[in-house]
Amino acid sequence: MTGLVVALAMSAAIPGIRALFRDRTKAHSRTVGQSQPDTSAAWQTLLLFENQNLSKLAKPEREKIQRTIDALVGKRENQLRFPWFLKKISEAKGLTRYALIEESPLITIPGNSGMSVHIFGPNGALIRSFAFETGWRIAVTDIRVAHLRQIDRDVIEVRSEPVINGRDVAKQFYALVNDDVLLIRLEDKAGHLVRNAYGAPNHTFGFAITGRSANDWEQTLVSDDPAEVLATLTWLSGTHLDPKEPLPVPPTGWPEISHEELAEARTAGEVRSRESVQRRLKTLLASENLWVRQAANLARKSEDYSWGIRIK
Repeated sequence: MTGLVVALAMSAAIPGIRALFRDRTKAHSRTVGQSQPDTSAAWQTLLLFENQNLSKLAKPEREKIQRTIDALVGKRENQLRFPWFLKKISEAKGLTRYALIEESPLITIPGNSGMSVHIFGPNGALIRSFAFETGWRIAVTDIRVAHLRQIDRDVIEVRSEPVINGRDVAKQFYALVNDDVLLIRLEDKAGHLVRNAYGAPNHTFGFAITGRSANDWEQTLVSDDPAEVLATLTWLSGTHLDPKEPLPVPPTGWPEISHEELAEARTAGEVRSRESVQRRLKTLLASENLWVRQAANLARKSEDYSWGIRIK
């Protein structure tokens, strides 16, 4: 925690530090187009550091790695990101994928910690890049790739702890689903399943899919991939805005209050209200997969996001 205290002191004294995080308000993803520069040399360099803790390299090697990453994913200005590792990660179709993980640490309070995940093919072609939050007033303490028996493949496991009134979220699990890095479970320090919060983007963990129809959301509940089912149950059980309730009005002189898009909240409400979805949730309560059973049970007891009330 000493590093965090120093960082907080720096952020208070140096306004430029705060500017590094102005754009970290919404999760986003980037799909890479067909035309890419030749990065084969950079990829071969990065492979030399596969499975190593990149955050503990000596300064010359860290600088070399950073130049390599910039060549592969593009140089990003005014963004504080620290590379953690490059590891192979499995997905449902058996395709070979590599995940390059970067951390954006919690540096101001109130504020967010965050993570970037870049997905590469076996030849080093960048497939997709994701940047998302890993908690409001929450510090990341560890990131690892581990094989998870509940879905019989690898996940990115993030370990975290609250800082000054942050939520009790000790573990975050992210799986690769159709080349999307999706949140499939949040746990508190006792190992209990907890809800994600979608009503306010600064409280949302992970990358949230937007623009999907209610029919498509429902279809994912019958997927053969347990990770995809868990990702949908995580979204369904999360707290969403009630579109019928008025949005909060900020005090005079304050910026607008960021909130979930109303179209997405309406979609969540529609999916929740469908009898066919409720029947599917009841079926999932009998799943052999403990995590699926727990997530289905939480999704059946849906809650709306409430303004001004601390999320538990």
